[in-house]
Amino acid sequence: MNFVRTWRWLIASMLVAVFSVSVVMSQAPSEEEMRQKATTDMKNGNFNDAYGNFRALCLKADTDPLKVSSDLQNGIQCLQQLARVNEIDELLESTIKAHEKNWRLLQAAGDQYLTIAHHGFMIAGVFERGDHRGGGNAMNSLQRDRIRALQLAQQALPLVKEDDNKHEVAGFYLSLANQLLSNRGFSEAWRLQYLSNLDELPDYEEGWPYYRNTSGAPVDAEGNPIFHKVGKSWEDSTTDGERWRWALEQVVENDPSRLNTVRWQIAQFAVQQFAPTTMQQFGFGRRFFGLPVSDDDNEKNTSGTYALDTLKENETIAKLATGIKRFDLPDDYNYLEIWQKIVAEPKTGNAEEAANALAGEFENRRQYPRAAEWWKKSIAEFGPGSNNWKEPRLNQIVGNWGMFEGIGPQPAGEGASL
Repeated sequence: MNFVRTWRWLIASMLVAVFSVSVVMSQAPSEEEMRQKATTDMKNGNFNDAYGNFRALCLKADTDPLKVSSDLQNGIQCLQQLARVNEIDELLESTIKAHEKNWRLLQAAGDQYLTIAHHGFMIAGVFERGDHRGGGNAMNSLQRDRIRALQLAQQALPLVKEDDNKHEVAGFYLSLANQLLSNRGFSEAWRLQYLSNLDELPDYEEGWPYYRNTSGAPVDAEGNPIFHKVGKSWEDSTTDGERWRWALEQVVENDPSRLNTVRWQIAQFAVQQFAPTTMQQFGFGRRFFGLPVSDDDNEKNTSGTYALDTLKENETIAKLATGIKRFDLPDDYNYLEIWQKIVAEPKTGNAEEAANALAGEFENRRQYPRAAEWWKKSIAEFGPGSNNWKEPRLNQIVGNWGMFEGIGPQPAGEGASL
């Protein structure tokens, strides 16, 4: 009898053990275990295995909302490594559908649309992103991807307003400002005069993506440069330029410590559009430097449009779409004034870059005493720079430097000029 009971107990114990092991083995790995394994596989070059786990994390509606954005980014990187760029769109849209109430994910997806390859091929009526062997018409999604990114940002706006993490909210608005400038910066700033239609996606365009160079900063009907104002709100803005300025205002409103970051972006935009260097970018050679092209030009170049050394700090000379023009800069686009405000608040970032930019701009304007002042200030407050690169710039102005410039042939018998 005891023998039978012992065997029954042993059999029961074995069954319990087998059942327990099977239960443990049948349990799915946790979210963090999947993420760790995917990260390890990715580091080891096992991109297909890594993608499988990252994709599963992206499509789970209950994935950690603070981590799913990085899961999406890693998943896209795996697809790029696997040369499966044509699968990125499906991953993006499926992830967006699973997390449509997560503004961080919507922002990350929008940023991805602006950074992934914009070229592809139309094959049997379907756009295949990326390279393709064989037939198909070359197409690009440059404008379509920008609009899709802005659609996602617009979808996120109501969610962002309810978030109490103002530092991250400010980051969202900064990303939105950058999205608005995408393909709207130096070369195609004229597009900022229009309001992008976010109600529908534009068609794919034929050919490879490209950026069109313009012949100068855009102007209004009277020939004056365009200075974008701050929109009253996202909904009330009448141009993308107003949306851009509004987004930057929201950055500072939610995180005042980023004031200099916003100032720097506006100053950089103003330099690209309105600085004297725009004349050099469009090939004006000696005229850009204020040098006479001929003896007849001497008088107008010492007192007119090209007299860079006579510019006041609220003035500039720039190449506009209608030609070269000397004009005043409004306070919010006066990059010299903006840079000086940044230098005055060194703890909020970009102060050294602004001081260097001021020195360089005064060099461009041939106002060398002012350039020397700013090089000295930059060296005194921020150091000489790596490899001591600032001192030579200063010495070119205040040191005993000189050079003989080349000159064309001169007629014999009249004496040589130097």
